[in-house]
Amino acid sequence: MPDTCYFDFIYEPITPFRKLIFNKLISKVRGQKILDLGCGQVGHYWAFGYQDKVEMIDFLDYHQTNIEILSEKITSINPEKLEQNFADTIKFLKDSKTISLQSYQEITFNLVSKVRQIETFNFLKDKWTEKYDTILAIESLECVNTEEDFILALNNTAKLLEKNGKLLALILRYNLPDNYTKKLISEKMEGGLNPNQKQLEKMFENSDLSLDWIKNIPVPELHNYPEAIFLEAKLK
Repeated sequence: MPDTCYFDFIYEPITPFRKLIFNKLISKVRGQKILDLGCGQVGHYWAFGYQDKVEMIDFLDYHQTNIEILSEKITSINPEKLEQNFADTIKFLKDSKTISLQSYQEITFNLVSKVRQIETFNFLKDKWTEKYDTILAIESLECVNTEEDFILALNNTAKLLEKNGKLLALILRYNLPDNYTKKLISEKMEGGLNPNQKQLEKMFENSDLSLDWIKNIPVPELHNYPEAIFLEAKLK
C-alpha cells in the first residue's frame, strides 16, 4: 500500500483478501443498527455488502481527516460512480449472494439513506450513548501499543453492544515493523502491540467480551502483513 494512498486498496479489481473479508465478516452483519468502528475512509465500501440488511449505519473513526473524506464520499456517491469504481465488487457481492440482486441506483439509495452519523471517536476514552446490534472493527482494534489498552478498547466496545449484539473484527499482523509501519504507528493507524492469536484469546478472557470464534488466515498478497485474524465476539 503506497504511502500516499493508504485507503486506495478498495478500488478495482477486487482482490482475494477483500473477498475473504466480505465472506468472513461482512456477510455476518445482522440487526437494525450497525456501527463501523474505526471506519477510516472506506466504511462505505464495506457497507456495500450489508446495506440491504440493516436500518441504520454509524461510522466512527479517530482521525478527523478520515471522517471528512468518508463524509464527502458518501455525500457525493451516485450510481455512475458506483459502477465506475466498484462494478467488480458489486458483481462479486451479487454472485456470492452476499447482497440481494439490486441495481446501482438501489444500492446507492440504500447506503446514503441509512447512514446516520459520521463522527470522530477515540475508543480508549470517548463516550457514546448509542448501542448496536453489530459492530464492525476492520483493522482498528489493533491500533494500540499495550495489552492494557487493547483490553480497554474491548471493554469500551462492549459498552456499545446491545444485549445480544456481536463484534465482528479483523486484525492484521505485520512482520518486523518497517519504516512505513512505524509511520502508521506514530499516526495511530497501526499499533505497536501486534497481537497474535494466543494473545488475543487471553485479552478477550480478561475483558467483557467472549469469543464465539477466531481464525488465523495467511494473506500472502499483503507482503508485510502476512496474517489476518478474523473473530466474532459477544457480551459475557
